[in-house]
Amino acid sequence: MTRAAAALIALLAASPAAAGCQSVPDLVTTLRAQLPATAFVGEVSPSSRAVVLAWLESEGIPHEVDRIVQVAGDRGLALVLVRGETACDGTTLVTLTGERAAALIATVRRYQDLSGRGKEREA
Repeated sequence: MTRAAAALIALLAASPAAAGCQSVPDLVTTLRAQLPATAFVGEVSPSSRAVVLAWLESEGIPHEVDRIVQVAGDRGLALVLVRGETACDGTTLVTLTGERAAALIATVRRYQDLSGRGKEREA
């Protein structure tokens, strides 16, 4: 586990969600405020969520969720898998580094290209 993932776990534990539940937008705001400006924090769009879920399934990672918050940094990705509309105690955190992070990113980008939302649409 990278230092960034460990820091993210600590942030989740120290956030208001640890004391109960936090909405996805509030979780994104909380994480953005506490992580370096170079980290990207946001919710995976509904159109890309299906691709991420399919990739997680192919990797044997628990994936029955309704929303996904992603944290992307220079060392990889962290995915906060949220059931329902709020992140509560026990929310699953998946960290991906190296080849696994690159594989997920490539899969999502290819899907976006093929569906007309990526760089192929610009051509």
